[in-house]
Amino acid sequence: MAVEVYGVDTTHVQSYLPQLSVGSTSPLTTARLTEVVEGAAARVNGILSAAGFSSSDIAADTTTDAYRNCQRLVVIVAAPDLLFASHHTAAIDEVERLHELANTELDRLRRDPVATTGYTADSSRTPNTTTSTSHRGLDTTTATARTRRFFDSRRPGKDDGGFYH
Repeated sequence: MAVEVYGVDTTHVQSYLPQLSVGSTSPLTTARLTEVVEGAAARVNGILSAAGFSSSDIAADTTTDAYRNCQRLVVIVAAPDLLFASHHTAAIDEVERLHELANTELDRLRRDPVATTGYTADSSRTPNTTTSTSHRGLDTTTATARTRRFFDSRRPGKDDGGFYH
C-alpha cells in the first residue's frame, strides 16, 4: 500500500522551504526528498489511523481544509530532516526549532485530530460531552431530571437504603 503524501512533492516543499536546493547534483536529490516526505506522511497517517480516520478519504478531496492541513503537517514533520539531508549549513540552527515545532504539531494531532485537520470522518462522531448528549438523544429537561431517583441519607432503610422515586 502506498503512503498518502497529500500531494507534497518537490515544488510544494520548496514553496515552504525556498532555501532547499533539490537536484541530481545537490546533496538532496529528488529521490531522497520523496523518501523523507513519505516517512513524514507515514507518521501523520499513523496518528490519523489510530484516531480512526482514513488518509485515503482525506486525500480523496483535494479542495478541503483537512487535505491542506495534512499537507502542512507533512511538510512540518519533514522539514528538519530535509534541511539536515540538504547539508544546508545556514539552516542547521533552525533544525532544532523545527523539530520542536514538528513534535508540537504531532502532539496536537494526537490530542485532537478533528481540530488539527478540520476533518470529521463521520457526522456521528462525538468529540465532546456536549454533543454526545444530544447525539444520544438524551433528554436534559428539568422535568426529566426531577423524575429521576434521588438518595436521601436522612432516611436510611426506606425504599432500598434511602433511595426514593
